[in-house]
Amino acid sequence: MHNRIWISAAACTVLLAIGLSWADEPAAAPPPPAASQPASASGPVTITIFSTNDIHDHMEGFQQVIGYVRAFRAKDPNALLLDAGDMTGTGEEALGITRAEAMWCMALAARYDAVIFGNHDHGNGKARLIELGEKYPAMPMLMANVKFGEKEQDLANRFPPYKMFQFQGVKVAVIGVSSSDVRYTKKNRFELYYEVPIVHQYVRKLRKEADIIIAITHLDEGSDFAIGSGPDAPDLIVGGHSHGAPCTVWGREKKSFLIKAGRYGRVLGKVTIVWDGSKISSLKGELLGPTKDWPEDEPVTTLLKAYRKANEERKAKESSNK
Repeated sequence: MHNRIWISAAACTVLLAIGLSWADEPAAAPPPPAASQPASASGPVTITIFSTNDIHDHMEGFQQVIGYVRAFRAKDPNALLLDAGDMTGTGEEALGITRAEAMWCMALAARYDAVIFGNHDHGNGKARLIELGEKYPAMPMLMANVKFGEKEQDLANRFPPYKMFQFQGVKVAVIGVSSSDVRYTKKNRFELYYEVPIVHQYVRKLRKEADIIIAITHLDEGSDFAIGSGPDAPDLIVGGHSHGAPCTVWGREKKSFLIKAGRYGRVLGKVTIVWDGSKISSLKGELLGPTKDWPEDEPVTTLLKAYRKANEERKAKESSNK
């Protein structure tokens, strides 16, 4: 246990050393209240939604995916980066040994705006999620369908059901529901409400406040279809869990758009939404794959190298003690 903590602490402090601390610039800090936002321009406003899911501690394209997003945001700040769960799992030993802490640190370095936990993220148990939540309160975790106990209200405040963002006066609400498929931890887990009615409940509430509504889910496509059906469907569903890569209109009435970005960071989801001042006039999705032209993200790469080095040192020490 001490080795695991040491690996995580050593890697996370690398960001401080290179002047990229999230303590100075909190990840996913909410925008100012509506009253201080500039009015929407006379023309349409374009907002870009980037998404990942099911990274599972793999680094097969994650550095380049985040590098691409960071470069895009440097030119166009009207963008969100979302993750639909299962950041942790069965990938690199250097990351997995930290029991999710490595990916939490890299998510903060990558500057995600909102994330949810999936069934594998819950695999480390409820106590571990609470521990990480207390250690990294800046993690933009959303928990709309978690049944919080009386002693967990601080966690409920730290990880709200949704977040509001604004871009040139256009209000975007992001709801996050976690997977109820937590069979890996029968005893030590959060109790969860069924996802579909929870999303619809918040969509009804947020239609009075937001122009665009996004739901992040970690479900099979059947459940996403149910979320995307009926009068309370969100405009966009950013999903995960199935490891597939659908990118299409969704739901019975085709009122939602569903995007999932495969697995292991090999794919980046990108949805471009145009708001014309009164409604969504265009919503287009595409799935992008890292190419040689995509730069590696410096903060994420620096962290990854530190974790790998620390893990090699740990193994060498254990070998010498045999």
